Amino acid sequence: MKRIIILVSVLLTCLASAAWAQQRNLQVVKPLVLYDNFNGPWIDPAKWDTTIADQGMREAVRDLSPSYQGEGNNRRLRIFQRAYSVTGNDQDVSYGWVGLQVTNPASITEISFDVLVSSASISGCQSNPSSGSAWAGFVGRFFNYEGQQNGDQGDVEAGLSVVRDGTDARAPLRVDAHYNSEDWSASDYQTLGFVPLGQTARLRVKWDQPNQRFIFQLNKDPEVFVGYGIPDTSAPSIPSKALWVARGTPGCSTTPLGSAMMDAYFDNVFVNPH
Repeated sequence: MKRIIILVSVLLTCLASAAWAQQRNLQVVKPLVLYDNFNGPWIDPAKWDTTIADQGMREAVRDLSPSYQGEGNNRRLRIFQRAYSVTGNDQDVSYGWVGLQVTNPASITEISFDVLVSSASISGCQSNPSSGSAWAGFVGRFFNYEGQQNGDQGDVEAGLSVVRDGTDARAPLRVDAHYNSEDWSASDYQTLGFVPLGQTARLRVKWDQPNQRFIFQLNKDPEVFVGYGIPDTSAPSIPSKALWVARGTPGCSTTPLGSAMMDAYFDNVFVNPH
């Protein structure tokens, strides 16, 4: 009987230790909070700043839609751009974007939002085999793996976007997740799924620093985990986290020029409490 009591005591002690360790390692998950639903009369300057790279861009719109009609209306952020090839060569692809970046990027470690691409079109250049593309979503820089020794080349960004490639003009839009350092010494890309043109997608990105990974999610699909094995304790040299519409167009020395166009709507932006 004495032996049984001792064994039971040891078992209970082990179970209590295991439960304590599990509770100690358990991360408290707090619900996201609303950052912006774009229902105000204008883009809030306390929440958003501009970001743009306009090489080759001919048309751009960054505004709230529909027009303001008083409190309570369901408005969205519209970002549109149309761009053409940079002339003079047939080798490179030029990139550009227009969007809004949060005014306090260091506080954001998780974000979710709705995005709907209403129209998109890509055309190539007959003298450049590279295909163009356009995408709408989120991109952010989260840390610098080199401790800023080489400036922003050590910055590590992660993004999640709805993509239209020139090679799949009639297919559903592809949803791509990625992380990469600016010097491309570390990177990973994942395709999360596909979304029909004109259909709203819910996208979510989280930097899970304790587990050295990024978490991506499309709608209510299972989370996708992308790990990394580089130092992540230094702040990025160029801190930025933004909603954007971006594109790449092939350089072109002939006509017609290549082009890229995308019209996207963003809504219901939620972020981690801070």
